[in-house]
Amino acid sequence: MDIDRFQTTEVEIRAKTHSNEFIIGFIGRLAPEKNVGLFILTANYLIKTQIKRNFQNFQKNEKNEKKIRFHVIGDGPMKTHMLQLCVMFDIVEYFEFKGIISNDIYDMLYMLF
Repeated sequence: MDIDRFQTTEVEIRAKTHSNEFIIGFIGRLAPEKNVGLFILTANYLIKTQIKRNFQNFQKNEKNEKKIRFHVIGDGPMKTHMLQLCVMFDIVEYFEFKGIISNDIYDMLYMLF
């Protein structure tokens, strides 16, 4: 495997750090053995913690933090369960389910996450 293709340049790092969003992603088959439900539970915790912190910052008249976005790339038997968890926790607006992508795009995605 050529790991150099996953190296991020300084320009790309600067572009990411100036963005107003943190992007957290999962790339893979959505299957029970991958414990994808834990990804949703962790996302729920991060979102709820961020909302509480943003509200406290708002009350103190401080600048709000970056927004968190979650991207799920892949498909499998757990996709419906993951969507149900997002609905149950009321965090659907923070998620994008992209489905299956071509292998050509994987290199670019690894640089995002």
